[in-house]
Amino acid sequence: MPKRPPANERNIKRLPKGRYFVRLWRGGELHTATLDTIEQAREFRDTIALDHHLVKRGLPAIVQPRHTLLALIDQYLDAADERVQGNTASTYREQLRSIEVWLREVERRPQLGAEQLTDQHIAAFVRWRRTHRLSAQARRDASDAQVRKTLRKLLDVYRWHRIEPGWRIPSLASRASTGKRVLEEEQLRKWLGAMARGSLERTVAEWAVRSGMRPGELYALRWADVDRQRGMAVVQSLKHGPLRLVPITATLLRHLSAWEASPERVPSVDGRVFTINGRPLGPWSLKKRLRAASRAAGIEPPLESLGWGRNLFIGLGLGEATAYTVAKAVGHADISTTMGYTRGQVPVAKLAELGEALDRILGAE
Repeated sequence: MPKRPPANERNIKRLPKGRYFVRLWRGGELHTATLDTIEQAREFRDTIALDHHLVKRGLPAIVQPRHTLLALIDQYLDAADERVQGNTASTYREQLRSIEVWLREVERRPQLGAEQLTDQHIAAFVRWRRTHRLSAQARRDASDAQVRKTLRKLLDVYRWHRIEPGWRIPSLASRASTGKRVLEEEQLRKWLGAMARGSLERTVAEWAVRSGMRPGELYALRWADVDRQRGMAVVQSLKHGPLRLVPITATLLRHLSAWEASPERVPSVDGRVFTINGRPLGPWSLKKRLRAASRAAGIEPPLESLGWGRNLFIGLGLGEATAYTVAKAVGHADISTTMGYTRGQVPVAKLAELGEALDRILGAE
């Protein structure tokens, strides 16, 4: 028969990897913790017991409540649901889900505090995330850029709670520098021409390319937000909160009128401009239609979302206007974000033109 642990050790359980799990009830509250050594587990147990004893005698408690990292993430996401549109909030939730899975299922430390997270934890998370997929639908392992986005979003959680992180994003998760995908002008014309004028996909695609709006902003656009007389649309920025005005060209108004008169359009209850059978669009609602247009235009790999349309707007805009103007047009809070779209998009010929222009200004020797 195995030897029964002492009565005061029954609320401490040994876990794999040499860790210890403490679970005990005091004062009608459940206290749990996962710790590295038996000494830490005993200290935690004894501290909770002493704290309960002091409270019963009417004395101030010595244990201060500490929010776990998972609790802070939940609070951040709940606030994001109220602060931003649903599509962006869903993206935040998906990015941070890998942190939750890693803490609960791999580390088995759901009670880990935000201040306890170290560089060693982050390195372990990066190694795990790069080799594990979160769902069976994932086509490939997470890239370094995806891991970095997750860690940057975790930093946002710390900043939102005004907590100084005790870790840094490792260089292993450095961002790729290949730049954003941008179609050539001829490819763009073929792709748009493959969709019927007045169709939902053609109208949304034209707006994505010609206005620089985010897909989520387009899906949330209401008819009341469109001022045809002034040629402006009022857009609620998904990521940074403030409203901004987006100019509407005559071409966009013609496409909007064609969609408005289309028999395919079913008015929505909340007055959204772009819907399918009166229902709001989701991130992948137009995936099949966009892929079909891509095949007809001979574009590989095929386009499945409208984010690239915004990339094209920014890429072409940087060639015609200042980076500050383009940043204001697309709603970037930081001009460095706008400049990031230029990576991989400046051909050598453009650089040669710059050198020639400097020769003309300074004089060739």
